[in-house]
Amino acid sequence: MSKKAIAAVSVLLAASCLFAGLASGAAKTKVVIGSKDFTESILISEIFAQALESSGFEVDRKQALGGTAIIQAALMAGDLDLYPEYTSTALLTVLKETPDFDPKSAYAKVKSGYAEKFGMTALDMAPLNNSQGVAIRREIALKYGVKTLTDLSAAAPNLRLCATPEFEERPDGLAGLKARLGGFEFKSVRVFDKGIKYEVLRNGEADVNVCFTTDAHLAKGDIIAVEDDISFWPPYNMVPIIRGDALKASPGIAEVLNRISAALDSATMQALNARVDLDGKEYREVAGTFLKEKGFVK
Repeated sequence: MSKKAIAAVSVLLAASCLFAGLASGAAKTKVVIGSKDFTESILISEIFAQALESSGFEVDRKQALGGTAIIQAALMAGDLDLYPEYTSTALLTVLKETPDFDPKSAYAKVKSGYAEKFGMTALDMAPLNNSQGVAIRREIALKYGVKTLTDLSAAAPNLRLCATPEFEERPDGLAGLKARLGGFEFKSVRVFDKGIKYEVLRNGEADVNVCFTTDAHLAKGDIIAVEDDISFWPPYNMVPIIRGDALKASPGIAEVLNRISAALDSATMQALNARVDLDGKEYREVAGTFLKEKGFVK
């Protein structure tokens, strides 16, 4: 074979390998997914991991790493490619900005801030909002017509509050609610350890407790979150954060994770958290079942 022929074959082989690499790029791309060290973060990261694996990506899991500072340092060092964050945590803790009580505005600031400061991308924001809140026994809510914080401020003299330490004095707690709306003069306020705050309501020692709005115990339905109709607490919508070079190398990640995020609302997250925290199921099992139920994997 002549040198020209050999050269031509070499070019064709190289091109063939290039196109084959592009076609199977997802399968040859390793994505390192992390999470913080609490149930919801680990579970969402596992859902992301299995969804990406189903789409052909190789995934390396680094779950339960710790808090926000540890995760951010890992991203900056390139030891981590992506993880699930929350809008107000990103805005206040990482970007050092002031609170924004509008979910869309908070997300826009996070998206622009991460891009400008870190070269990272905030993918689509999920409907789920893991914010602070208060919850009430459903039967009591029906009895006194409590759906919103405004309703609760008026009904408080009939109700007993199960508070956690410092909630009474905090500006984002009872003191702040009183300053904002007035009212909130509960029949009694007792401080309990946060680990038993739902037990206290269920055994009849209190009517209202302090909660996070995607708590597993809310999935049972006998205790419900009170609607924050005055935007008292800032929004904590889940948003995947990914390093810019990782997204550039594998742009298909965005489509996969954006579809997942759109399916995660607060009620869904409560139920998923409950399967782990209350039913004792493994993260991988719960994540896999969710993805199959929603039709994301076969």
